Amino acid sequence: MLKPKNLTMIIWDNGIYQITGNQPTASAATADLVAIARGSGLANSNWAADEEDFDRLFAAALKADVPTLIAARIDNKPGVGATDRDPVQIRARFMQGLGVKR
Repeated sequence: MLKPKNLTMIIWDNGIYQITGNQPTASAATADLVAIARGSGLANSNWAADEEDFDRLFAAALKADVPTLIAARIDNKPGVGATDRDPVQIRARFMQGLGVKR
């Protein structure tokens, strides 16, 4: 298993599929994303209890020498912005973010 030292993953879990009509996700009731991550080999995975705990976990993640996952439950209020959903533009932004395309 690859274990990059500079990988920090953050999950903002609102418990719903907002984009398709607010259906509940598996994590809204039964699936524990942090337990799944730990079971998959990401031992440094934690739920943030609140904003202060998130700040603490994030600061520790920046110093960690193993991959880190931080999950935080957030409200299910609609987002305030809109994301362009054009697949070509999404791919281009992703490739640009990876640094393989300008």
